[in-house]
Amino acid sequence: MTSSSRSTSRPKGRNPQSAVRRSGITRVRTGCQTCRGRKKKCDESKPHCLNCTKANLECSGLPEVRRWENTAAGQRALRRKANTQSHRTTRRSETLVEFPVNLPWSNQPSPLIQQQHDGHINEGLPGDLTFNMFPTVNDWDVWQNTGLPNYQSTTFRTGASLVPSQPFEADSSTQLFLAYELPSLIPGIETELHRRLFHHFTKNMTPVLTSSSEWLKSVVPLAQVDRTVMSALLSLAASHLSNFFRTEDDSQIKIEKDALHLESIQIQEDRLKKLRSDALALTSPLPVQITEINFLTCLLLVLYELCEGSNSSLIPLARAREVLLLSGTPTIPSDLGSRQDVIVAVNPFLLEFFDYHESLATVTLPYSHISKFRFQNTFYDSEQTPFMMDFSDGFNDFACRISSLREQVILDTPVPHVICAVELAADIRKWMPKRATSREAEVLDMYKRALFIWLFSIIYTSPSNDIEIQKLVATTVADMAKIEENDPALNCILFPLFIIGGAATTPNDRASILREFQRLKDWSRFGNIDQSLQVVQKIWSDRDLGLPDAWDWVRQLEAHNKSLLVT
Repeated sequence: MTSSSRSTSRPKGRNPQSAVRRSGITRVRTGCQTCRGRKKKCDESKPHCLNCTKANLECSGLPEVRRWENTAAGQRALRRKANTQSHRTTRRSETLVEFPVNLPWSNQPSPLIQQQHDGHINEGLPGDLTFNMFPTVNDWDVWQNTGLPNYQSTTFRTGASLVPSQPFEADSSTQLFLAYELPSLIPGIETELHRRLFHHFTKNMTPVLTSSSEWLKSVVPLAQVDRTVMSALLSLAASHLSNFFRTEDDSQIKIEKDALHLESIQIQEDRLKKLRSDALALTSPLPVQITEINFLTCLLLVLYELCEGSNSSLIPLARAREVLLLSGTPTIPSDLGSRQDVIVAVNPFLLEFFDYHESLATVTLPYSHISKFRFQNTFYDSEQTPFMMDFSDGFNDFACRISSLREQVILDTPVPHVICAVELAADIRKWMPKRATSREAEVLDMYKRALFIWLFSIIYTSPSNDIEIQKLVATTVADMAKIEENDPALNCILFPLFIIGGAATTPNDRASILREFQRLKDWSRFGNIDQSLQVVQKIWSDRDLGLPDAWDWVRQLEAHNKSLLVT
């Protein structure tokens, strides 16, 4: 035997397959519990298996068969599969998600996507329709020219290209798959548009209304429990959003704004009728929260009319006064002819907000109810700091006294008007609120000058180029120019701007006043600013023509059947 043959021969008794590893026995996981406990293979016969019958054992039977699709793991797997299929379908359509379907393509990229590309929008959560839709106050100048796109008519593209190379007709396969819709967190906020409006109100609009956070603290809790308050709030936000981001195709906001406003007005009128009938029937007073809801709804409707720039802002203001009179407790005046106190139980901030606006309403009204009633809060604390830059400390009384003097002048009562005016001017000079800071004192100086010029216009109704008055105008407009952008003081300068605007005679002062009107409009976007500017420009025109009573803006408003609230 050769060496080669010896190398290929195998030893005797050696199995060539012994080196192959045997696979393990797969244990079954089915069968009756008895066989599984004995580690016997069950033939799964019914009703008793053969192993248990032969061994004379009690067969436990087969467990109930559960379909895999009905288990929790199966449900999760099915949802993952559906999401994967939807994602693949979307990828085949160049990752297009459209709201709504069949929306025509634009030849230009979405303004929202373009702004994000330019770095003006903060990043948000992917897929969240509310992210990047609401610019901050610092971004208002950017959005002024581009406009805010309608969130329901914007096409979002997540691919590399923002503009499609060719027209695309969407079908049902491009719709985003959602397993279920989350319920509404707050009653009255039920759609994406409602959430957008609520976000605009809380983030962008409240800084325009007050310099403090009391508005959110007082209004939002009541809006959470009452749908009418929420409807009035959302309609106000829609009006402000329409003024702030004007777009030609943004008709959905207008439709929703009108519907919400009409709903809140109708329900509020029904509530006022019920309140009047209860007052006549001498029923027990309403709970404080119900009174606050009725009162707040009227205030929101006042702000809506101001934002719209309509002539109806004084109507809901009168409704708010009526709510206080019907729900309050009048007291006996201490002196004949003095104002009657009415004790009311409402939020102190809401009452102060109402007093401020009602006081400014006297500026453009020939007759005022403010001289008859003074509302006191049951929660009033004399040491409490006012919410609105300390204006409630004296300003309401001065507005009441000046409007009463004008009413006496109009009625030509036998009262020495000049003597009353001199006393008023002396009190205005000495006026200094107790808790005013240095910053607030600068704004209050503007109010003191405006009150003095208002008083001067009542005594001297004919156009006057008084040197001292023109000095007050120049000083006030110069101080206004020092107010920085986004300063809370911009919330309350319309009244002094309106007063000094009507008194301005020099071209330089008028040009400065026009700039301040434009700056204020860019800040607040309220429609009553345009109304105020129109009245001021009409005064300028009449004064330049030498017309009599050109300075009397109250008579001018009456002649044109208009009303104005300079707040």
